[in-house]
Amino acid sequence: MDKYVSVITFSEARYLAECSALSDIGCFRDSADIPLLDVKSYEGECCWFFFRNMEIIVPENMSLRAHAYAVSKRGSVRGIAEFSGDIIQIKEYLKKMSDHFKQNGE
Repeated sequence: MDKYVSVITFSEARYLAECSALSDIGCFRDSADIPLLDVKSYEGECCWFFFRNMEIIVPENMSLRAHAYAVSKRGSVRGIAEFSGDIIQIKEYLKKMSDHFKQNGE
């Protein structure tokens, strides 16, 4: 398999995640001054994970939707499960998503 080459920066990836979050949960912010994403993020070989700012309360009926984002280092964005408090699960899923993006050339 060819070497995976990043084509976007962390800042660009965060911007893509923020755009997705604005579309998904922006309407639940009390103010546009509230950041959509948590300051903490995680980096894998081929992607970054970004989680929603927990100050933004998502209604119960929306709780099954993805409110976290995997952004590949080539710019693909996927909604992912929100398990920001479980570092073991994050690391396992980060590897899985990195492998997915690498295998699919995303």
